[in-house]
Amino acid sequence: MNLAYFPPWSARLIAGLALGLLLLAVVRWWRERRGGWLLGLRALLIGVLVFVMLNPQSLLPRERKEKPKLAILVDTSASMATRDVGTDSRFAAALRTLTNTATLEALNREFALEVRSFDREVHPTDLVQLLTNAPTGDASDLGKAVMSVASEWGALKSQAGILLVSDGRATTGDTLEAAQLALARSVPLWTWTLGGSVPRHDLWIETASAEALAFSGAEVELGATLHQVGYPQRSFSVEILRDGQVVATKEVLPDAGGVGRVSLKVTAPAAGEQRYVFRTPPQPEEADTANNERAVFLRSVGEKVRVLVAEGQPHWDSKFLVQSLKRDPNVNLTAVYRLNATRNVAVVSAIGNEARVEQDLFPRTQQEMDNYDVILLGRGAEGFFDAHTESLLSEFVARRGGSLVFARGKPCRREQLDR
Repeated sequence: MNLAYFPPWSARLIAGLALGLLLLAVVRWWRERRGGWLLGLRALLIGVLVFVMLNPQSLLPRERKEKPKLAILVDTSASMATRDVGTDSRFAAALRTLTNTATLEALNREFALEVRSFDREVHPTDLVQLLTNAPTGDASDLGKAVMSVASEWGALKSQAGILLVSDGRATTGDTLEAAQLALARSVPLWTWTLGGSVPRHDLWIETASAEALAFSGAEVELGATLHQVGYPQRSFSVEILRDGQVVATKEVLPDAGGVGRVSLKVTAPAAGEQRYVFRTPPQPEEADTANNERAVFLRSVGEKVRVLVAEGQPHWDSKFLVQSLKRDPNVNLTAVYRLNATRNVAVVSAIGNEARVEQDLFPRTQQEMDNYDVILLGRGAEGFFDAHTESLLSEFVARRGGSLVFARGKPCRREQLDR
């Protein structure tokens, strides 16, 4: 059994308190000039008090039947080939230390080593094999490497943790989540970072959405944003592909903030969808080439959108919406209103044709509901519902892929909705 001390205060403070109490005991003994045994008793009590304040803890050595496993994760991305550790590259400096005879013997004596290399993927390897391979990976996915070990070793009782050997540059955003997983599963994580700071070089393309909707034959402008870091005052070629074939090439000059915009006007297909890809070629020293392209799917929604507006308590908001939809040449509108318990009215509108009928046109079967692409439920719309309406609306959204919009109640801010 070994004793370790974990005092709540500094050792100097505890020593000062002990000396002060001892000094007071000596002064009292000197004034009374009797009871030497009382001085000894007080000194003993002060010693016990000091021992308690030192907060001693007994540490029992844990018996282990086998050596704990230690994972060594070695970064093999291309940035590890940078020569800024003396005259060696980061990769060579790391292997020189790890394969040192004394270091290797010490590690093997205490741990069962498991070596893995990682760049975009994680691979089991050994130190001898690493000596024969150059770091050429096009990414450095620290998160995936740590998460792979933490997920496997979380249930092991005999594990010493992870030694992460890298230059510290991650090309993915899930590194923090991986570290949190290792912490939650009690997998210790040590890091060894090599090399100095090197300017980042990267290009990436972003799109506002992966999907664009348009009417058949309509002209649509598809756009993307090109970002650059480390390539100032340079223009870049961006190719635009449709279904795998290059249809346009644009030269983009990013602004001072490293952002450039590229767009192309296209015609929506008569039906179905087309896949457009914005792509820029990889550049020298680029950190991650996987983000150099983005796809956008252009989907045709047909010649007309069939909209149903249902409202039991007519309101000015819905009135203006209905008037706007009636003027849209791409919309066929049916607006149904419940004026009272016995009277319903409907407005059926298409360009050049509008009819007003006093009857209930709210759909009561799945076939009737499938005649619409969008159903908008306004205030008091539940007055149209029967025992089957909720299941029909669920089928309309889940099976047919229809759009269901609720426009009910008073407007409120998002924080009110959260409450």
